[in-house]
Amino acid sequence: MSTITDPAATGFSQSRIASTSVGVLFRAPARPEGELLLHCVRAHLSGETVARVAELARAPLDWDLVLRLAIRHGTIPRLYRHLAAACPGVAPPAAIARIRAQYEYNSLRNLTQARELIRLLTALETGGIEALAYKGPTLAVHAYGDLAHRQFGDLDLLVRPHDAVRAAALLAAQGYRGAPWPEGAAGAAHLARSHVHALRNADGSVEVELHWAFLPHEFAFDLDLDRLWKRLERRALGGANVRALPPEELLLVLCAHGCRHLWVRLKSVCDVAALVACEKRLDWERVFSEARAAGARRMLALGLTLARDIAGAALPPEVGRRVDAEPEVRALAAHVSERLFDTEMCQPASAAAQLFYLRARERWRDKAIHGMRYVRLASGEWHRGAPRRAAPADLA
Repeated sequence: MSTITDPAATGFSQSRIASTSVGVLFRAPARPEGELLLHCVRAHLSGETVARVAELARAPLDWDLVLRLAIRHGTIPRLYRHLAAACPGVAPPAAIARIRAQYEYNSLRNLTQARELIRLLTALETGGIEALAYKGPTLAVHAYGDLAHRQFGDLDLLVRPHDAVRAAALLAAQGYRGAPWPEGAAGAAHLARSHVHALRNADGSVEVELHWAFLPHEFAFDLDLDRLWKRLERRALGGANVRALPPEELLLVLCAHGCRHLWVRLKSVCDVAALVACEKRLDWERVFSEARAAGARRMLALGLTLARDIAGAALPPEVGRRVDAEPEVRALAAHVSERLFDTEMCQPASAAAQLFYLRARERWRDKAIHGMRYVRLASGEWHRGAPRRAAPADLA
């Protein structure tokens, strides 16, 4: 994944309010490359926005920077489609050719990943294991309507906790390798304390994240998984019928996942906006009820606010009022907007992330869990006598 490492070269340390028709929390970076990308993450461009995109594309831009930012934020498909369809012939041909090459590469890769996902799901089902595919190819087809219209990295599979060991062994039989699964009491502790086991195929081209919970235990996302397994739906994917989350729970999972990763990639915002746009009959009362039970009401409101104000999602008026009434959300959304083009991505183990999590949770017991986690991390660093570098975030 490309990153921007030179603050002086990028000029993204300060931002300004965009002058075109965007949400009130939308903040355009000082550099026009970032503003162009922000306009292009919207599913549909108004006439005013098309005019602004054309104006930016005609200006002298650092197209290498545009491309790197689009790759980093997972927005190559929308950037290419808007430049090629809404503003054809405006951007330099060489720049469009490079963006198109990335788009075509992503399309072919997604097709390969989808085929592999179907193969693995079939193998798991044959082995008597129910597995749920979420995000990845299923989200691309469901929310975006086209496998080529979303960037994704790994394949996320969810199984029941008691099936996790067998599922890992079955994936190993399919040619996937990962860290050895702990045995005995250590294995039980791994299931209790962790939520995911990562594996790769032989040539490293496909990574699978085998989950038995959506998020780490310390993130305290209390979605009722036992009840959820009884409500799964079936969706078409490449000629197969695969298990999928109901849209209400999928929306909550996307908002919680985006929050856990601090909304550092525009792709996460686009995912929420695309799901809201494609699901015209969302049961919003159930969405808010499930969010309240899971301690995710504020995370839901934040995700919907970002989807509306950055990606142009159209929320029902009553939903918009409920979202706007949620404490802290406006300030959190402004914080996310201002940090989108920071030269280094904030990591979930950092002090800044822990503060963000505290503000993003409405229940005091969840705030306490985040606070204690950071105390443990800080204590471990102090005893080791050296700062601990956070591992890169999982941003698939």
